[in-house]
Amino acid sequence: MKHQSLVITFFIFTSTALILGCKKNDDLQALTGTIVDTGSPALDGCGWLFQVDDTFYYPVNLNEQFQKNGITVSITFKTLNGEHYCFAPSGTPGHPKIQLRSITLK
Repeated sequence: MKHQSLVITFFIFTSTALILGCKKNDDLQALTGTIVDTGSPALDGCGWLFQVDDTFYYPVNLNEQFQKNGITVSITFKTLNGEHYCFAPSGTPGHPKIQLRSITLK
């Protein structure tokens, strides 16, 4: 009986840990767009951006293998707090910061 209650306690503890430890991906989004090299931030550029129509996003973790101007990619990402600002006239909006979860060439 003692062994059975120990097994049940272990099962409940393990199940609870698994349920609480699982992350939801509800905040992930998916888009297809173009990688754009806007120039070095040291020279008043914005660095590498991801463009969809007229909207630009700043991927904080764009892998070097995808830093190629004009390539089309599909991404899944999480939107981060804050915006990326580069040299621009006062009042110019920043670009939303995103963290890439996956990226593939199209």
